[in-house]
Amino acid sequence: MPVPTNISPATALLITALPFSVTLDAQLVPADTLWFRYDKVAGGNTVIVLAQPVPATGGYFPHLEAFYDNGGGLQPFFITGTAVPVTTPIDGFPTFYWSVAQSGGAFTDQLQFDAVAGPVAAGPTGSYVVNDDNSGLPVAIVDTGSGTVLQQRPFPAGERADVLPVTGESLWQDIATDTVKLYDNQFVLLATLTWDRLEAPGVEPPISSNHDDLFYVAAPGITGLGTLARVRTVTTAGAWGPTTWELPVAPLRAIAVSNDDAILYYTSAAGATAPIARWDLVGNVPLSDLVVLPATFTLGKDLLVLGDGSVVTYHRPGPFGAFVIERYSAAGGFLRSYSYDAGWNLNRMAYRDATTFLAWYFSDPRSLGLARFVVFRASDGAVLSVTETPVSVNGAWAGPNPGTPQTAIGESCPVILLPPPGLPPLTFGAPVAEPGSYTITGFDTAEPASGLRASPQRRLRRAPHLADEQRWLTYDRFQLDLQTGVGLNTGQGSDPQIMLRWSNDGGHTWSHEHWVSAGRMGATKTRAIWRQLGRARTRTFEVVVSDPCAFFLCAAYLSVSEGNS
Repeated sequence: MPVPTNISPATALLITALPFSVTLDAQLVPADTLWFRYDKVAGGNTVIVLAQPVPATGGYFPHLEAFYDNGGGLQPFFITGTAVPVTTPIDGFPTFYWSVAQSGGAFTDQLQFDAVAGPVAAGPTGSYVVNDDNSGLPVAIVDTGSGTVLQQRPFPAGERADVLPVTGESLWQDIATDTVKLYDNQFVLLATLTWDRLEAPGVEPPISSNHDDLFYVAAPGITGLGTLARVRTVTTAGAWGPTTWELPVAPLRAIAVSNDDAILYYTSAAGATAPIARWDLVGNVPLSDLVVLPATFTLGKDLLVLGDGSVVTYHRPGPFGAFVIERYSAAGGFLRSYSYDAGWNLNRMAYRDATTFLAWYFSDPRSLGLARFVVFRASDGAVLSVTETPVSVNGAWAGPNPGTPQTAIGESCPVILLPPPGLPPLTFGAPVAEPGSYTITGFDTAEPASGLRASPQRRLRRAPHLADEQRWLTYDRFQLDLQTGVGLNTGQGSDPQIMLRWSNDGGHTWSHEHWVSAGRMGATKTRAIWRQLGRARTRTFEVVVSDPCAFFLCAAYLSVSEGNS
């Protein structure tokens, strides 16, 4: 084989058609990186790529990263993977690149690079629909028998959704724009709804429905700021209902409504006890709790009301116990619990029909990269079906390398069932109807097929209220865990910045802004750390980013010293 010459973006090997496969003598390259380029055809949705050593037991681990070109130069995507398939959305930009480098050194064997078009098969009624929780990644339509991903479409990312099973409208959180979006049964956008009381950016609004003609959306409230939870309805025409119900809790965890729209069931993430509480929607007054669970329980994000009015919940005893599912009558009586293989961890639930419901489990350990959708019959707890499907994290296959480019569902939530009449197959290469705003973090491409609208977005994350019985707390260090080294080539974002500030009085006043770098392009060892942050009896931290980069914020770590008074 000749010496590979695709050692830079300018000399990238062009993928002329899909599927595509090539084997290169990677050990002969005069650099540590090989580049591949794909100029998308009109429309399309995703491309699945895989870079792996040849032979499979080769002594190196090819690390793949995705990039896009919006006409203003190469920009890094947040999608990476090492010797596993990677899903790359290809809507909104004309050209995509993938770089492949040996992790920690030079190539020692040949490299095989494969690319295939994403799945475009028809989605029958009842298929499982799973969106991602990372902006820019697609929604997946999953076959209920084989677990195969049938379609991938551009779609808003979020954590909350519900569907009306007869007429087919569905309502979804859009985490990138802090809105909720209403779609018809073909995922055509009907309405985008904003509510100025949906709290701070990024807060999850619990969403439920009456399974007939109304959705219910909650502003969860913020503990410590005196902001209580509120609930409103959304019609199938995409209009807010006339009534706002204010609940005596914050933050709200999950909601569900009785079949006659008379009672709202809800749980809170805070409090001395963990009740499934009730609210009279007609009289707008509180009712007695349906049931009170032990305070050590961690409550799930879903409540379900079945055809007989019974309520299904799931919760975890303590921080590390396995989630258990329980069902209670409308009068609060315990009916039964539901169990599945102890080696699988419960993630979410969904309404299926009047007598059955769906539970979504992840494998344990998570490195197996598998999910299972389990259908329970409510009356006796019988398992009616089990569907296993592979899982991805940030677009990268989460389990062992399958050896060929394959796609997976996002390790996220929620899940709904595809309503009638199902979805027709997509035609790869033909224009695809844009189902509303499709956002890649930092850019809003709401105008379908018109290219990029480069409008930097201000993204904010606020930590919970921190206090310990009014003792003095000295804050030694705050470290933000995020993907670093994603700066742009030039201009704003070439040295992306992160701002930290805090409040010592519950959000009424705030400190000065404190800025650090998230790392210029390629500076992947950058750490975002703030030190010597003073002391307070109570504190709320806030992080803001606004540079037009693919920020991915993972977690935050705080070092605290406690005083005696």
